[in-house]
Amino acid sequence: MKIEQNIKRVKQLMGIIIESTDDYYIPYHIIKKLELDAEKQYEKNKKIDKQILENIKRLEDIKSKGTLDEKSEKLLRMLKDLIEHSKKTTKKYIFDALVSKYLEERKILNTKKITSQIISDLIVMAFEEGSIYWIDLKPNTIPNEIKSMIINQNIEPSKAISKHVMNGGDVFIYDYHNNVTSEEPVGVLNMNSILDGINFTKENDSELYLDILEEKYNSHHADCFLQYSLFGRLKY
Repeated sequence: MKIEQNIKRVKQLMGIIIESTDDYYIPYHIIKKLELDAEKQYEKNKKIDKQILENIKRLEDIKSKGTLDEKSEKLLRMLKDLIEHSKKTTKKYIFDALVSKYLEERKILNTKKITSQIISDLIVMAFEEGSIYWIDLKPNTIPNEIKSMIINQNIEPSKAISKHVMNGGDVFIYDYHNNVTSEEPVGVLNMNSILDGINFTKENDSELYLDILEEKYNSHHADCFLQYSLFGRLKY
């Protein structure tokens, strides 16, 4: 497919999916990438089709001899259905599907927001499991507010840390492996760093960002998000 045709097709799909294209576009390099992805998928499908056709021929040979059982007959029908569907799966069809998926993701990115509850959950997950292989706190730098919540209110440490940060406080973060030799924190967790992390994740790791937006996150997501917030990259 020619790139000019694909650009025109992208604009049509944009109008269908996001309804307005005034302030939105797909960069040229993304269109080229989607083209290549469509080409790869098409070639992969051709290889799969070849295998399916070989199996169809083998089963039909058996059937011609009158020795095809009911289970194999059902398989033969299914394989033929797959081939019929595959005939409709052209490069253009695959390209359109990839563009539609891309646009739907951008639509979510531009309309949904990360809530305070999601941020709180991510902090708790990071301190309970996701980041415990590298993260550490020094007792003398833990804010009194956190200590008070833990001792006087019986709040779990991870939740106390999350609540303190969400209330505008700072938490000094140390590297567990260098805790003995270094007095310097590797970062400060607060709402400013959290906002930096949100922006960085949105711009540089859209897959992680979408999972977080759709609340499909786990301890791995929490660890990545915490590192993005503190370092602007995955350091550990």
